[in-house]
Amino acid sequence: MQQDLCDPPPQVDSRCRGGGYWPGAGTFATVRAAVAAPPPQPPRFLLILTPAPSAPPPPLAAIGGSAGSFPALLELLGLLPAGFPGALLVVVHLEPNRRSILAQLLGRATGLEVALARGGERPRAGHVYVAPPDRHLLVRRGPRLSLGAGPPECYSRPALDPLFASLAAVCGERAVAVVLSGMGRDGSRGVAEVHRRGGTVIAQSAATASHASMPGAAVATGGVDHVLSPAQTAELLMQLLTTPTP
Repeated sequence: MQQDLCDPPPQVDSRCRGGGYWPGAGTFATVRAAVAAPPPQPPRFLLILTPAPSAPPPPLAAIGGSAGSFPALLELLGLLPAGFPGALLVVVHLEPNRRSILAQLLGRATGLEVALARGGERPRAGHVYVAPPDRHLLVRRGPRLSLGAGPPECYSRPALDPLFASLAAVCGERAVAVVLSGMGRDGSRGVAEVHRRGGTVIAQSAATASHASMPGAAVATGGVDHVLSPAQTAELLMQLLTTPTP
């Protein structure tokens, strides 16, 4: 018999005569499974954070002086560019109980950053660290700066000898020490230590020093590599502290 066009097809439930579609049992099972399934999880990524490589420490040079060293320091620092790749540590004999404005005065003569040294500080390139009154300026492993309250040396605290010796101990053959104008023998023992460890020692020439006894005592140790004017010293520091070190 020919099927009536109004009759539903055999596979469709008769309850759908009104025009709707009645899903079969398989469809319900699929819906129930989809509802019961856990929601999809976003993809998981393993994020590994590694610290950025730290910049290598800058090469260091220690500069010390006493009477007559201020004009030499002004000339030397004034010739160094703001992009100077090294860090300079400066000791000048100071009265222990008086506030020092040495850092401010030096800062006016140079494009480098000049400040009083602080204990625990890491030296940075293009910076000058001045020893404060009544404290020895020292270099520790790291390198880091340290302020010591040890006994005065050559009647002074700060003194050149402790700074030079500590620099030699930390930097070895990369240490650079400069002795400027001054009276007495401060710096001569530190110079000998820098020389013993293969570092470089510079002494101000007698012709340019207001007081030549301090650089002269350094020369007398036999450990001085160069006797120069402040201008020549600035030029040599640019060479020594720019040369890459292994």
